[in-house]
Amino acid sequence: MALAVLLCLLAGTVWASEICASELRAAIVPDAAPARVATALVRTAVEAIEPAMPAVRGASRQWEDANAHWLDRRGFLPRQWDEDGGLTSANWASLLAKLQEPYRVSPRRLSGATDPQTLLEETQRALEAVVESLRPLALLATVPGERDELAFAGVTWNWTPKPRFLLFDPRGLDFGPDGEVDSILASLGTCAWQPRSYLSTNARTATNFYLGSDSARARLLATDRADYSELVPVGQEMEFLSFEAEALAGAHVAAIGFEGPGPSFGQVAGLLLRAESNIGAFDLMYYMTLP
Repeated sequence: MALAVLLCLLAGTVWASEICASELRAAIVPDAAPARVATALVRTAVEAIEPAMPAVRGASRQWEDANAHWLDRRGFLPRQWDEDGGLTSANWASLLAKLQEPYRVSPRRLSGATDPQTLLEETQRALEAVVESLRPLALLATVPGERDELAFAGVTWNWTPKPRFLLFDPRGLDFGPDGEVDSILASLGTCAWQPRSYLSTNARTATNFYLGSDSARARLLATDRADYSELVPVGQEMEFLSFEAEALAGAHVAAIGFEGPGPSFGQVAGLLLRAESNIGAFDLMYYMTLP
């Protein structure tokens, strides 16, 4: 018995240390300058945490390094970053701190080395720390009258620098034979995380939660393929939520923002009363809280 427990612990340790390992290794371009290895790794980590991360500003300067440009526009690049000079331990520490701080994660102690293998391992540890802080709550919306057919599926994504709803392509996602949600939850997320908690209700109740107020609007913020910032036309919300809109062609995940009054007490109560879930009513605030 003790041996079995030890093997399980070791297996868990190996899994943790290998989080997004193939994606991070693939990001390293052989013979690239250390600063460019660093930005490639951190961009990969950000995308593993934040699929469809919208840009929050224009680039602070012209970058030859596309990854530095991408990180800069999303607020993850230190102000004094040098894309061509040697990578100092201080600059590397600052870049990793930028990755962790928005999630209220204290930056991990670093070795001071800047070789590619060390950068990869330290990126993984920073990524693990952020993932432990995340609060993904899946929202599964079924076709009214068809409890086994998904209309749309997404993740309420509040504990993040850019609170939003992460919408995943529902096509090909199916409930288990007895209505189990495990296979759907395993298909939501990234190499770094998948939601374990969920609410499942009909699409009418789910959309009323976000868009039940007369002045509430949905905005497409980004997909995993492109940046956007466009209001969803009134009356076309379900076309976007069901991933049938032309703007979502070829994407796997989209970021949707909701503007106008937030859900009223009645809308929250309506969602909780009509939803199946593996969390309690008082747990909902844990997932809705902003960092």
